[in-house]
Amino acid sequence: MSATYDQLAQTPLASDETFKNYSGSDIPANTAVALDTTNYVGDSLGTTIPGIILPATGGNPSLCVGITMDKIKAGQVGRVRPLGTAYAIANGTITPGQTVDADVTTAGRILAHTAAKASLGQARSGGASGDPILVFVNPALNA
Repeated sequence: MSATYDQLAQTPLASDETFKNYSGSDIPANTAVALDTTNYVGDSLGTTIPGIILPATGGNPSLCVGITMDKIKAGQVGRVRPLGTAYAIANGTITPGQTVDADVTTAGRILAHTAAKASLGQARSGGASGDPILVFVNPALNA
């Protein structure tokens, strides 16, 4: 991967958002995360920072909001990239240009897109399971 792409994937962007980790455990950097539908701005608890959790096993990938840019400790806030270039970890083989989804089997990883499911973005690099993949994050429903 070129230095330019590494810089793009690590430089803070205006589109980055702050979320609070309600998962109960630390969420590593480069992890696809989902909106926590019990801790959201405007809920009855007076939440002012939207919450994130790992996508649930068998859950709905359409709730994914982006990729963590840094490790977010349990109960703490951190940066999530909902739009732009970021690294994510593959679960299976991914080829450059392929549309990718957030994996709800191995929470937080990405995998090749499944038709009629929500997509997380497009791979800018390729690799095998466990490899960091450069992704242009641009979620779409029923892609």
